[in-house]
Amino acid sequence: MRQMKTGMLSVLFLLVICICNNFDTTFCKEDSNGQEVLLCRKCGTDLVDSYYLLNKLSPGANKVEKQSMFGKENVTVQTLINPFGINFEIITSEKANCKNIGPSQGADSWFPGYTWQICVCPHCGQHIGWTFTRSESNSNIEDGMNVTDVNSFHGLILKNILGENFTDSLIMLPKIYNM
Repeated sequence: MRQMKTGMLSVLFLLVICICNNFDTTFCKEDSNGQEVLLCRKCGTDLVDSYYLLNKLSPGANKVEKQSMFGKENVTVQTLINPFGINFEIITSEKANCKNIGPSQGADSWFPGYTWQICVCPHCGQHIGWTFTRSESNSNIEDGMNVTDVNSFHGLILKNILGENFTDSLIMLPKIYNM
């Protein structure tokens, strides 16, 4: 029985080595800048590299904090409340691998001058956040924002994403296999 367990662990270890050597691991490990990939908490789909996180402030934020997360310092976490009284802690990103659903909405936007669409995980459909796009009617109006402001960005719900380094910490090899 002990030999069978040892044999199975060896096969599993070899499989892990083969997978790591044969697949592109660009999104699997931290890069030299300390960034990491953010994943859908429900299914693990890659959503965005933390390199693309940005600090886009909403004037309607109930609370704003700077936190160290996902291999970055001073990530802005904002607590926003929708018209139904539901709180969302979000971070913002200039890019995200998500699927927009529904028409663009201008009403109740947390970011003046931007319309929004619901953004879901392209694999499992989990609500990831929103895509905000600068509205045509406000493209020339500053409204207290920089003229160089981004044309679109994503507000990602913090509780619906997680960093790959966190998931890596959950998967541990036995000490005898540590390299």
